[in-house]
Amino acid sequence: MLRPKFLNDNCAHVSYSRLENASRIEKEAESQIRTQIVERVLLIGTAAENQSKSEEKSRGIELVLLPSVKGSVFGKWLSAVGKWPKRIVGSLAYLEFYFRVLFFLLKAKPKVITCHQLLLLPLCSVSKLLIGCKLVYSPHELELHRTGLRGLLWVASFLIEKVFIRTADRLVVVSPPIAAWYEDHYRCATAFVIPNVPYNPAKGNDVVPTTLLRSFFSIPKDDLIFLYQGIVDEFRGINELLDVFTKTTHDKHLVIMGHGPLVEKVISYSAKWPNIHFKASVPVREIVTWSSSADIGVFFSSRKISLSYRYSLPNKFYEYSIAGLFILVSNNFEVQAKIVSEEKLGSTIPADVSALATFVNTCDPVEIRSTKLQSRHYRSQQGWQNYDEMFRQIYLFSA
Repeated sequence: MLRPKFLNDNCAHVSYSRLENASRIEKEAESQIRTQIVERVLLIGTAAENQSKSEEKSRGIELVLLPSVKGSVFGKWLSAVGKWPKRIVGSLAYLEFYFRVLFFLLKAKPKVITCHQLLLLPLCSVSKLLIGCKLVYSPHELELHRTGLRGLLWVASFLIEKVFIRTADRLVVVSPPIAAWYEDHYRCATAFVIPNVPYNPAKGNDVVPTTLLRSFFSIPKDDLIFLYQGIVDEFRGINELLDVFTKTTHDKHLVIMGHGPLVEKVISYSAKWPNIHFKASVPVREIVTWSSSADIGVFFSSRKISLSYRYSLPNKFYEYSIAGLFILVSNNFEVQAKIVSEEKLGSTIPADVSALATFVNTCDPVEIRSTKLQSRHYRSQQGWQNYDEMFRQIYLFSA
């Protein structure tokens, strides 16, 4: 029988981010505490200002944000000078993060380090060697094929992952095709697949729909609400969605809920068109509750998307599912489209704007609501808690 070697000890999660919207990392930490894998979890990221920050997020989980030159007066001034000075500051901040994390880990001496980004693998591998601990590599997407990665940075990323992935004792990915890709391309640890599914407090039952969005935006009860939630940028089909909903009838509403560079554009459209609405991001534990007040959850892009996107299974896919939404997905999101078709969660459409417009303009509210009922069993069985036993397999190494 597997003997828990690291029970009542600590684990460190490392991510070069402010950990403000790190729902997956937080869920992993909560699972480790809930299943008594470890006594304490450290979430290590970078601070917005040039000063460290430490706070207790919940029982046994400590958030540690390390200072960064990007947040200093000098860093902010130099970043404002121009494109290249900003890049220099960014590079210095990354190097600074490496050294600060290394010294912190040497002091904390975790029994397991979880690395959440490809470019942090060398840091976490060296820390593993110096401390004598275990290393879990848990990328949140197919990092080598993420959107925008090219040129010298792609070459560097490829070499880093190829060399250092072999130092990982465990590999955790978010979808089966990504697991297969890693196993085909590297001789590395067998991948564990843990999707980005949220914790489901109503597991085994239907989530009770709310009227939050209808009440918030005064949307009539018989109108259809299309919901997009997540990062609001040009790569997520936001421009195409806005274009389609400016040309449809006013009983078809688009709600964009999230954060990102196109927020101001969405707000300006919402001021001109009464069927377009913007809602700022809500706390992670409230997403399903808010989403349940919509009718249709949307994943659409008319672009040629990266392999990482094609293989993705993001949080919002499962949030839409658990919330009971009809899911509309363009077929270039291969994995999501496959599940939608197999589990009768909604519809798939070609990845072009005309197909999106046709669906929006012709969809029947009665058919939308009846289709959702066909997949009640699948939806009710989804939940992060399904993977607690797998977490024990990942983090409880044999003595």
